[in-house]
Parts: sequence; structure tokens; C-alpha cells
Amino acid sequence: MKIEFIYTYNEKPQEIVSYPFVLPILQDKETMLKFALSDLSKDERQQLVKISTCIYFENEGEIELPKWFNECNGKLYFENGVEQPF
Repeated sequence: MKIEFIYTYNEKPQEIVSYPFVLPILQDKETMLKFALSDLSKDERQQLVKISTCIYFENEGEIELPKWFNECNGKLYFENGVEQPF
């Protein structure tokens, strides 16, 4: 399994970053957000508009995604470096 974060910025091209998937990443929104933002520079965080998350499974139904993840459809929105409600 793997997880991808698609970073959408105001003034630079989108970036796609893949990581091996481990379930604790989705423990809660704050944990996933901390993980997703850990490699971004301060400038990238300020320009961030959206993080879209894709999870690739070996077998369909392999894990049950948490309610919070399904509610936001794996997308987190930002304005001036601050997360916005979905």
C-alpha cells in the first residue's frame, strides 16, 4: 500500500509525493496533516491551497478509512498557510 499527497499551490506547479502507507498516518486529521506538511518549507506552506490524498490498496476493502477522512474526501484546504474548513 502507498499514500500520495498532491500539493496544490498558489504560484508554483502541483507536486505529488508518495510514501509507504502505515495506518497510524490516518489516526486523526492532525496526525495526517503533520505528516503531510513535514517536508514542506515555510514558503510552500504559505502558498499551499490544497492537499489531496490518494491511498492505493493491494486489495479493495483492505482497511476501513476513518470517518473524518471520508467526510473531507481526503482533501484539506488552506488559505495563507492556515487550514480551512471543508
